[in-house]
Amino acid sequence: MPRVGSRAQRLIPGLKKLKDRIMGSSILTKCHRPGIRGLLTVFFLITLNVQESAGASGDTFLDYWDFSFHLEGGIIGQHYEPEEASIDMPDYIRSRKIYSPLASRHPELHQNTLTDNPLIHAATFNEISMEARRCGLKITSRLLMEHRGMSCGVYNMENTALIPKLNISADSSFSLSGEEIHFGLSAGNYDNITIGKGLTLYNIDLQGICSYLRWGRVKAGYNSFGDLVGSYDIMINDAAYYSLSLMQIHLIERLELDIEAGLYKYLAGDEGNTVEDEISLGFEIRRGKSLRIYSETGLRNYNDTFFDRIDQGANLVGIALNLERDRFDFTAAAERRYYGRYFNLGFASESGYFNFRENSGNLSHNSIGTHLYPVSHFLRPFSQWAVYTEYQGKDVSSYILQADLSYDFPGGLFASSHIDFNYILASNEDPFLYPFYRVAAGWKPLERSRCSIGITNRAMNLDEQYPTLYLLKSPVVEMSWLYHIEF
Repeated sequence: MPRVGSRAQRLIPGLKKLKDRIMGSSILTKCHRPGIRGLLTVFFLITLNVQESAGASGDTFLDYWDFSFHLEGGIIGQHYEPEEASIDMPDYIRSRKIYSPLASRHPELHQNTLTDNPLIHAATFNEISMEARRCGLKITSRLLMEHRGMSCGVYNMENTALIPKLNISADSSFSLSGEEIHFGLSAGNYDNITIGKGLTLYNIDLQGICSYLRWGRVKAGYNSFGDLVGSYDIMINDAAYYSLSLMQIHLIERLELDIEAGLYKYLAGDEGNTVEDEISLGFEIRRGKSLRIYSETGLRNYNDTFFDRIDQGANLVGIALNLERDRFDFTAAAERRYYGRYFNLGFASESGYFNFRENSGNLSHNSIGTHLYPVSHFLRPFSQWAVYTEYQGKDVSSYILQADLSYDFPGGLFASSHIDFNYILASNEDPFLYPFYRVAAGWKPLERSRCSIGITNRAMNLDEQYPTLYLLKSPVVEMSWLYHIEF
């Protein structure tokens, strides 16, 4: 019978003492947030009671499960001088901002200056997660906690966020006529997920269900995801993705090829707009973890010959590199994206209201609306589908270059640089370059924990209906302490 080992066994005495303290305290009756804390407490007590009951027969609950714990988060702050707070953006996006319904009430939106955001006040974020695994079953429970700025006050509830997340998955197999059939099902939260090869749904957090059935190199999949209206302004209530893949086709040397055909079916949002289904075809060529070449092409209104096919279509072509040495890490990706005007038609809202702020009152210390722009999303790339759907009625393409370089010096010191260049071309608009960068140096007390100081031209943008970035005309100082601990 598989056993966890000494690491889990050593947890038992401490967990029992914590249980006794909980049972003898008033935490169960005087919780400020009983809905979340109460559920966590009950789950904890049930786990311990099951463990104690199993112990009577000589085996403990932990003998059957493999546990791991993750702590991740940090503090990010940016320092601005007034002359450094000027922002730049395409004329088309600036016009949408100025003429939005909120601009009449918020004169800051008429100016080319940075609006208030959590990083100006040094924001903290923490995510605690527990993962339990047994016989193909995996349960991942996470809790995201954020305080949106030291200037807000320690106990300011309007700028404090608590978000629970859960994912449950099961993978198994069976034999059929001597052939091994693998299948899997998962449900819950999926962070920073990529669907297909990343033409539309990528760099995005979703909730839903994922399933697959694999026989040899053939894999069939079905994914269903919930609302994309509120957090990402894509005007999809539900999205379903059906896929059929041929996997791990050996080419030459260490190169492997995957081919995937897919069908996207959408339920439109709440503004009466119509969105069309999509067929797609993609491929990926890999050489271990060091090289990846990928592409995906999509087409809408595929039964309607009235439209020009190129305006109905979209295409992605990309290449990604990863090099790791003793003291040197380098990753890079280059992409070319194209979205026809009819491909993106209807996949954006025209309401012009805030998602990440309250729509009334001034913008100072106003960083949580009906939805949350997580601080950790500031560390993600600029590119996402919503960047392109915002150009309604226009063909839009981009050329993207992303690169990260890090070098470790003796004594835990390091230097790093990051670029995220996005060159946007929209029909009847002037081309625009977003040349995002960050250069920093600091100290790493642990492998995945670091404190640093540097300069950047990236800033949080809470004035859009999807989580994105402002481009600063002048660099600002950025200080951060980020950590990731596993045990």
